[in-house]
Amino acid sequence: MAFLKINGFHTGVTGRTDGIGDFLRAVDAAGVPFLAYCADGSTSLFDAQTIMRASSVPHNAIFRRTHFPHNQGGSDVPDYNEPPAKAARKQWESHRDRWPADLDRQLIWGETINELRKEVEWADWIGEFCYQTGLMALRDGFKWCGPGYSSGTPDEGAWETPGMLRFLDLCAQHPERLAVALHEYSFTTADIWAGEGKLVGRFTQIIDACTRRDLDPPTIFFTEWGWAERDVPSPETAMRHLKEVGALYAQYPSIKGAAIWALDGGWGTLDAQTHRLMTPLQELLIHTRYPDPEPRRPDGRRTGRRRPIPDGKPREPFERTYLTVPQEATLAEWLAVCREAYAQKQTVGFSYDDAGLGALAEKTAVLYGIPPQNQQEFRDWYAAHYPDTRLIFRELPRA
Repeated sequence: MAFLKINGFHTGVTGRTDGIGDFLRAVDAAGVPFLAYCADGSTSLFDAQTIMRASSVPHNAIFRRTHFPHNQGGSDVPDYNEPPAKAARKQWESHRDRWPADLDRQLIWGETINELRKEVEWADWIGEFCYQTGLMALRDGFKWCGPGYSSGTPDEGAWETPGMLRFLDLCAQHPERLAVALHEYSFTTADIWAGEGKLVGRFTQIIDACTRRDLDPPTIFFTEWGWAERDVPSPETAMRHLKEVGALYAQYPSIKGAAIWALDGGWGTLDAQTHRLMTPLQELLIHTRYPDPEPRRPDGRRTGRRRPIPDGKPREPFERTYLTVPQEATLAEWLAVCREAYAQKQTVGFSYDDAGLGALAEKTAVLYGIPPQNQQEFRDWYAAHYPDTRLIFRELPRA
């Protein structure tokens, strides 16, 4: 039997959150998964962390950082004018270096971006940003989710751009470490199905994109879920809506939780209105069950079973040297490395993954422009992901 997956609350550093620890403990005692969430603080996360360390129930908890000093205005929206890998590195390092010391990175998910551009023409950039962030999260031992698209976005087709598919593929490979974060709102308290699937239920565009590519769907969190910015319905109406949407979400095992907006302060009386839902939601979670999802394909496979990955063996054994240039290299530096590659008839590119891929007997990755103090970090990363790769570090040649 499947549980109700709208299973927690969005909290912040202000607002009305009294009783949230008791709520989490009661849900855990009933053997039901919860989602704890906090922006910029630790409200509910310490309680969740303590419970998770002692419990066998598959709970989840997410910490979101909203302020990044390197961005314009200090927001969590990255600089679209930069290459996505460079923007991702800046955002990630700021998040990683300011991670709260009392939060366990192996238990608590991190979220670093929120409500980015919705248009298809930006989806490839955003997908590549998320892909690069995911690689750094894996390298540094964190869990990460993104991109936090707002309700009703992104535009149709965004999930099938190359960058976004790379991110979805990476999530499929690491479902316990990387996830897609979304927002779903109805924008009205009267009808949770307003928009006829273009608001609540829009996540199915991801499922469809994965099915067409034969990918496992990613782990999905709704890090903001609800009705209106400053209003929720009565507890009776809210619970009815939750049960209805819960029946849809229960059909998708990859959905792990949704945080109701919101117990945060600063939104009029929203925190007090939402607080009225805590006790009835606790009871609904404890007593609501749905049938297990049925297979969705004629051949009996569940939607999105992953295609077997080729073993990467070459047609004939050969040695490969891949010259890897950092994303932030100038055009003159890139051309200087290309001249070196041409002289030796070697491959040159920007991807650290490409430098390590392939079941080759001899693989050498030449990494340009890595400061000495950062080189061990790259040795550890290759040892974890491409252990048969020989590494050489070089300074960028003069143009």
